[in-house]
Amino acid sequence: MLDLDDEGAGRIAIEHLIAAGCGSISFLGPSDLPWAQRRLRGATESAEEAGRRVTFVESTLTYAAGLVDAAKLSIPNTGSRIGIIAACDWLALGLHTGLLNRGAKVRERAVIVKRVARDRRRLA
Repeated sequence: MLDLDDEGAGRIAIEHLIAAGCGSISFLGPSDLPWAQRRLRGATESAEEAGRRVTFVESTLTYAAGLVDAAKLSIPNTGSRIGIIAACDWLALGLHTGLLNRGAKVRERAVIVKRVARDRRRLA
């Protein structure tokens, strides 16, 4: 759930991930829902302004999809952490659990943004 306007939420998520030192950034969610398209557009525009790229990964909005996606994500052992924008809480929880199943060190290498509050200082 993103409490800001969708494009603005995508922008703030990117700002947070860049500030967290993430090298690569992925957006996981559906391509057929207008609100997800707007969030992706805001994230992509903000990343491009910062000289970064966002990789889109088609995913459904379920816990099970997060588990499957976590198993597929490439998480390097060294270098900068990866950033992940999850389109909903259930997907984020599945990603978190799936990455933990791969080991605590793998989970520590990923920063997951699932919720941006109206107060820009609070990200979950």
